[in-house]
Amino acid sequence: KFFKNIYCIDRYKLNEKSKKSMLDFLIKNENIESENSLYIGDRYDDHIASKHNKISFIGAGWGENDFEDNEKEFKIIYSLNFNSINYFVDFFK
Repeated sequence: KFFKNIYCIDRYKLNEKSKKSMLDFLIKNENIESENSLYIGDRYDDHIASKHNKISFIGAGWGENDFEDNEKEFKIIYSLNFNSINYFVDFFK
């Protein structure tokens, strides 16, 4: 009841098995406006996929992630709390 659909790389027949092709498929399939969207991911390749598809990105820094191994050109949120949720809300104002 909380989600319209769930997307993962191996669920759909894509020309290439990558997050950027899956995200491109999601954008087209759901008629999503990239410039009005936000991708929250816990892997650096999530950032690459969002950048390729012109979607803003915020890193989910809780749990396992590989952000420390890569250049950080995006904001990382380390926990879900009042401040981080307000950051998400303010992101779209």
